[in-house]
Amino acid sequence: MEIALLAFLAVCWAALGTGAITSLVFRTSQGGRCRDLENLWERYAWSKNYRFRPATGERPHARSPRIEGRVGDVEVVIEACTMTVGGSPRPCTRVWGNAAAPVPAAVVVSSDPRLVQGPWVHGLEPMTLGDPYFDHALSVRASSGDAACRLLPPALRRALQGLLSSTFKMSVMLQLLDGEVSLTWLGEETRPSTLDEACAVVARACAAPVEHDAYR
Repeated sequence: MEIALLAFLAVCWAALGTGAITSLVFRTSQGGRCRDLENLWERYAWSKNYRFRPATGERPHARSPRIEGRVGDVEVVIEACTMTVGGSPRPCTRVWGNAAAPVPAAVVVSSDPRLVQGPWVHGLEPMTLGDPYFDHALSVRASSGDAACRLLPPALRRALQGLLSSTFKMSVMLQLLDGEVSLTWLGEETRPSTLDEACAVVARACAAPVEHDAYR
């Protein structure tokens, strides 16, 4: 009986030890991944003459690493973030900026319906734009058809499709809400070419209302 008890305790201690090591390795891996992302983003920011802001603080008030720069006349921000998808937190990358001429409307474009979240989204109507290739690749929800046409002109649609075609199976969401534009996709982005394309899409989306009015 004593031998069996000792064997049982030994197994328990081994399991606990393995769990502790796994947890430590996981935390170390997370920290290493964060440092790698910061190093890559700092080099990217330097190459573009952008400002790099490292992660600061601790939970629950931690701030993720970010890059601040300008594309044309638009100030853009690249930041690491997290989204809950299927009940699990997933690392994401977000690029956002503000339109020079805000439009009181809401439009959401996505290649993955799991990314479209928030109670306010339920008030938006699903719609197509009559652009076969775009409508096939992406879904659109908007506060009105006029808002969708005004905020998603052909040049912006082509730029967004170009970003999708350059990245295999990219899960992306473009959100235009009362003048704030954000482009979010799954994964911590480290490819400079993808960051360049994403910033260009956001800058074009910020300029879309002005370009639309000028064209009219």
